[in-house]
Amino acid sequence: MATVLALPVEVFDRIFQHLQPRELAVASRASSTFYHTAIRLLYRDIHMSSATTNLSLVVMLARRPEYAQHVRSFRITGDIAYPLCAFYRSVARALRRMPYLTSLDLALDHRTSWVLANCTFPHLLTFRCTFAMDASVASLLTTTPLLRDLEVHSLAPDATETAFTIPRSALRRLESFTGSCDVALSIVPSRPVGSVHLASGDCTSEVVERLAESSSSIAILTAWTSVSPIMILPCLARCMSKLFYLRLDAGHGLLGPGDVDLYHGIAQQLTTMRELRAFELSGIYWPSSMKDGTWEWRSPLPSKPPLQEDREETVVQSDLLWQYY
Repeated sequence: MATVLALPVEVFDRIFQHLQPRELAVASRASSTFYHTAIRLLYRDIHMSSATTNLSLVVMLARRPEYAQHVRSFRITGDIAYPLCAFYRSVARALRRMPYLTSLDLALDHRTSWVLANCTFPHLLTFRCTFAMDASVASLLTTTPLLRDLEVHSLAPDATETAFTIPRSALRRLESFTGSCDVALSIVPSRPVGSVHLASGDCTSEVVERLAESSSSIAILTAWTSVSPIMILPCLARCMSKLFYLRLDAGHGLLGPGDVDLYHGIAQQLTTMRELRAFELSGIYWPSSMKDGTWEWRSPLPSKPPLQEDREETVVQSDLLWQYY
């Protein structure tokens, strides 16, 4: 045993990384030599949810800063309607004691963004939350100079975004954004965002032009649009020439069932987007292939009228297709 305890701390670190949480807890009590390494790894990644019945852990972290300081990844997922205000106060206190967080994922009631007050996360790389954008969220973002991945969006019907201000000096390393169209227009321009997922709002030509003011070429875009694909695709080709993946959900009535000419026109527009390699329109994946040195897109609908004996099957397939929409 004495020989084992004389080993360098780095050896324990490599060994303990393969232990389960229960085993780390045992190791922390086995020897004072093991304690610090085991505790650091035990609290490095915290995932709490109502399903795992470990919500009391947040109370302990709020009371024990010597444990909370080791947390690098903190997630609360599952049922977001925790009824007790005391729980949210414990979350707020625990977060303030995690200065070295690199990943934060909070699925909480959208009205409790105040838990972020007075938090500072200079090492945070990923932040996802179910809060609507407001002053509390914006204030936190000014303390995250290394943040690369941001998702801020609430699906609650009564969630409303309020006025917020984020200085241009903040979020200078942001690469990916998920949230509403309005928030995207405030954050993406002038920042190196290459991946944009619009969870709500209408992606019009004006929105595309503003998002294209990102200091990095946008390669990934998902959005809903009330504009006909025939109209929005030329704008995307002009403003976002480096798009690699595009997913559009078109408004109701913009895509006519079996409109071969419309789909052929869309395929023609896609050929002008030289870097595009994957395209989805209202849940339908469009096939493509390399031909004569250029990327060729094909409509998911047949380009020729079906033969007499195939018409009945085609009608059935078309009905199934549009039920999917």
